[in-house]
Amino acid sequence: MGQALFVSHQWVTKLHPDPEFKQFRVLQEALQNIMSGLSQVSTDMITEAIFGLSKAISASELQPGNIFLWYDYFCCPQDPVLTLHCSGPQGGNAIESNQQRAISSIPAYISKCKFFMALCPVVESPDESQVFSQFTWAGRGWCRVEEAVRVLSRHGGSWILVKSAKHQEITTPLTVDSPGDGQFSVDQDRAAVAPVLKSVLKSKLLMHLVQGDFVNYRILLNQQNARLRGLPTDSNDDLVPGFEPPSHAGKAETVLAKFLYQNGFKNPLERDKAGWSTLCYAAVRGDPDLLQALLSCRANPNDKITRAQPQLGIDKGTPVLGLCAKFRNHECMNLLIAAGARISVRGILQTALSCACYVDDAEAVHRLCDSGGDPNETNTFGVSALRQACVTGSLHAMAALFEHTDKLDMSLSLHWVAMGQGGSAKAIDMLINARADVNERYRPNMFSPFGMLWRIKGLQHNPGGRTTQLRIVGYHHYGATPLMIAIICGNYEAAAALLVRGARLDLRNSRNKTAADLAREMSSPDYLMAALQGQMAKCNSVVEHAQV
Repeated sequence: MGQALFVSHQWVTKLHPDPEFKQFRVLQEALQNIMSGLSQVSTDMITEAIFGLSKAISASELQPGNIFLWYDYFCCPQDPVLTLHCSGPQGGNAIESNQQRAISSIPAYISKCKFFMALCPVVESPDESQVFSQFTWAGRGWCRVEEAVRVLSRHGGSWILVKSAKHQEITTPLTVDSPGDGQFSVDQDRAAVAPVLKSVLKSKLLMHLVQGDFVNYRILLNQQNARLRGLPTDSNDDLVPGFEPPSHAGKAETVLAKFLYQNGFKNPLERDKAGWSTLCYAAVRGDPDLLQALLSCRANPNDKITRAQPQLGIDKGTPVLGLCAKFRNHECMNLLIAAGARISVRGILQTALSCACYVDDAEAVHRLCDSGGDPNETNTFGVSALRQACVTGSLHAMAALFEHTDKLDMSLSLHWVAMGQGGSAKAIDMLINARADVNERYRPNMFSPFGMLWRIKGLQHNPGGRTTQLRIVGYHHYGATPLMIAIICGNYEAAAALLVRGARLDLRNSRNKTAADLAREMSSPDYLMAALQGQMAKCNSVVEHAQV
């Protein structure tokens, strides 16, 4: 019969998701372009650069007759008045609308769909009071629920992000964003989604156990607190039956014994085949009593993982203090620091401070800097914590770094926003206000790690043929401005903000291309093309309302 594609999108008004059909028109044109081969759906630049993942979706996979769409406005009853009687939670009768029943079934539909597409073009609301984009989508509670269910489905965590009719990419979430921390129009929805998400987590955990995949079981088991944060529910902690607390054991001993039993470890200093120790998993879990119990057993507070976990955005060598920061486990951070954990560790890709910046955790940034961390520290590739914050558009983390020094290195910060997953107008404005150069040229040393990476990827680029976003950037990077990078990476809100803040249009990169040349090659949206020709009205409006 074919495969199904679930389309996730945000409503631009309270009464209608898309009254002017701006988003839907982009969906129609995007599907046409993918099916015809005009659009190439390849991995986003950051995912490919960090983890070497460069898979693509071919046009043959999304052909008419072979693909079916699930779009909530068409697939859910839109008349909330139509109701039916059903069994209530206590066995009595309850009245529930067909619309509500369909909405509650959305996670089940996602799990059945092979493809997941987030429809996130930059559009204004009908009254031009608000801008909707991938950043507002990522902040919506229901959109986070849909993304979380996709990540936990049998089809895996990657999905298609539609930025425009001509720009689609395969993206992998590099942070764990709980729906409970998102925005719900109806706050009671938090209580409604909590048991659904807990059930999805349980099903995935049991699947890993049945398959004997103990590594992924442990990773997900200990992520639960982060994935359920802000929701009125607890985690699934008793999946392996038969645990009996040690006789005459205190609280710490019982907590440790249960953790070891549920995770399948035999001793508190064990490390599994994935390169993760018990302390690494405890750092993700975030239970201070458990972490203290492991430290009491002589676990190393400077322990680190020895193999990467791309599905979590965690690289080889990340220290346990960084894992705590990555999952916002502040009490555990304090325990590790008190036990002698080093704040700054040289020779690794993800330091504790960069992890805190990556997930926009201002509190963790403050704790690390107050404990002796250097706001200007860099990793093994010379990437600063600020640039890590730029990749994910971490506004709160950026502001925290600015509080700890007035000499923060701003170089290339706009380039990193432009090429990352957080290219919002707010991020662009914050950096320019902090003295970032809107027209800075990118000229890395050709023998530096990044210089060699760009040269290799540039040589792999096939103009006019199949390529990837990373290869296009590699081909055009030398001499490029932040505006050029934003256009190539499809970060159109960032591009609009750079234009409004005075990005020059006469500058050329080493390929003799201007920003307008690249915009034509990349088939940028009409409002951006108009701005590049001096017609700034629409661009000004988009940037103004993106700041709301």
